[in-house]
Amino acid sequence: MGRSKNIVLFGQPGAGKSSLINLMAGEAVARTSSDMRSCTLQWQQYPITFNGKSYNVFDTVGLEAP
Repeated sequence: MGRSKNIVLFGQPGAGKSSLINLMAGEAVARTSSDMRSCTLQWQQYPITFNGKSYNVFDTVGLEAP
C-alpha cells in the first residue's frame, strides 16, 4: 500500500467536522455532541482507510468569525 494522503477539515464550530470523520471511518472514532457546541478543543489526527486507500484525517478546532 502507498503513502497515506492527508485531509484537513476546517470550518465553523459545530459545523459537523467530527461527524464527517465518523462517517468516513464507518464508526464513532471522533467525539461529537448532540448540539451545536464544539467538542474539538485541539486538533486530532485519525488514520482512516476507505475505498482501499489510507488517509490521515485531521479534525481542527472550529474557526471563529473575526
